[in-house]
Amino acid sequence: MTSTKRIDATTTSQLQEATITSADGSRPPTAPIPLPGATKHSAFDWRKRYARNLWLTDLLVLIWVVCGTQIVWLGFGDVPLSTDNFFGLSNVSYWLFSAALIILWTWSLGLIDSRSHRVIGTGTTEYVRVTRASFSLFGAIAIVAFLTRIDIARGYLLISLPIGVILLVYVRWLWRQWLVSNRRVGTYSARALFGRFRDRDRQYRP
Repeated sequence: MTSTKRIDATTTSQLQEATITSADGSRPPTAPIPLPGATKHSAFDWRKRYARNLWLTDLLVLIWVVCGTQIVWLGFGDVPLSTDNFFGLSNVSYWLFSAALIILWTWSLGLIDSRSHRVIGTGTTEYVRVTRASFSLFGAIAIVAFLTRIDIARGYLLISLPIGVILLVYVRWLWRQWLVSNRRVGTYSARALFGRFRDRDRQYRP
């Protein structure tokens, strides 16, 4: 009894499809069927993954720049940073200051939304935000050091800032080339799937 109902339902659906077929034998465009993984949330998965990659490479670049500058300018020794007994703090190691600088620099790049999907892949906004965040951070450090009489080696800052900005922008440019090359083949683009549906609909237009 159940099998008979299934056959009747299949026959009815086939008749309905036959009646809506146009005169030239082509079928009208239907609603696009979501492909595996083409959900609303998955459209943003690549953006989050790309932002995490930018965060990781930013961190590696800053570690290399800041620690490298300290080694070149101050050597491998545990050189103390004079704090003038600020808030009762005695001299702090430059290694600790470098670690704090790396964390703040990485945080400032995220605070200014330099890894946002709205600016990656096109235009110069991404590079401008990287540069602005870097100079703003070093400007704030210079002001705080002046007000609290913390003696930070000027050469240490003057070397870290320009080299850091140049390398950050260069690595971001490399990531953009990789992103553009993937978009050319239809990946890492939120519009790629809709473009396929639009091309398919055009085939059924008279």
